[in-house]
Amino acid sequence: MNPELIQGLRRLAEAWRREAADAHGAESATLSTCAGELSDLIDMSLAAANPPDEPHVYVLEVETTEGGDYAGWTSVHRTPEGARTRLEEKVDEWGLREVYESESRDDLHASGNIAAGEEGDPLTYGISRLPVEP
Repeated sequence: MNPELIQGLRRLAEAWRREAADAHGAESATLSTCAGELSDLIDMSLAAANPPDEPHVYVLEVETTEGGDYAGWTSVHRTPEGARTRLEEKVDEWGLREVYESESRDDLHASGNIAAGEEGDPLTYGISRLPVEP
């Protein structure tokens, strides 16, 4: 979430609290209730946007049909960087650096996943963020 937005909403809730202290009767109760509800919504939104980090791994799958032969590799990593490094090692091992660099590929998404290539392409790969099962 945007930190400036959060700050602005917190300032608004605080302003409502100050106005509630100066107001009387129903107006005071309404402002106080609105300020409390706004603070609760901010806290719930922040909690939803930043859930506790569950244990997870990154699974790399890479395949090639270059030269008419199939080759594939699957490995598991603790970080997306580790998976990317291993991907590039396999690409170099298979002599496909030029193909790799020319492919249109997605950057790491917020979900932790990347993918490139389609069936029939000389090189296809994906890195997926997967939770570790209990």
